[in-house]
Amino acid sequence: MEWGIDVVPTLNLQSMYSVDGCCSIPLRRIWVDKHIHDDRKREYRYRFTLGHEIGHFVLHDRILEKARIESPDDWFRFVDSMPETVRSKFEWQAYTFSGLVLVAPHHLKAVALRRLSEVKQTAEVARRKGLKRSDYLPYAKNVWAVRIAPAFNVSYMVIERRLESDGLLEFI
Repeated sequence: MEWGIDVVPTLNLQSMYSVDGCCSIPLRRIWVDKHIHDDRKREYRYRFTLGHEIGHFVLHDRILEKARIESPDDWFRFVDSMPETVRSKFEWQAYTFSGLVLVAPHHLKAVALRRLSEVKQTAEVARRKGLKRSDYLPYAKNVWAVRIAPAFNVSYMVIERRLESDGLLEFI
């Protein structure tokens, strides 16, 4: 399927607007901070940003249909005009969309369960030292996420959030 979307590397999106990317409405362009676009070390962030912006378009078509966004300034004004509760939900939904597109739930569970024994060893050592689950769980979650993330070509932070939202932390 050809969507005909131009990805436009744009200087200073992060420093000017505190965003990695934004999109035009109708969806013809996705502006991505040039440093993320050009830096191969930030490929995970780049892919996630594209998914996030497409998520806005797919999920928020009714909110966006009346907007005429032709520049990052327009996007910023549009999003900034939202009440904080609406903006927070708007961003959370696009974040979740991108995470689900990049990491399918059934694949995440399969990979996570294959890597679980390593994390359980970490948890067992912590328990033997007298730590409560609430004390070692953030560390164990991080170790698990770091080991899983390369299988999906995403950051460990995406996996950490998905481990939580998919209820997989109960296995630790």
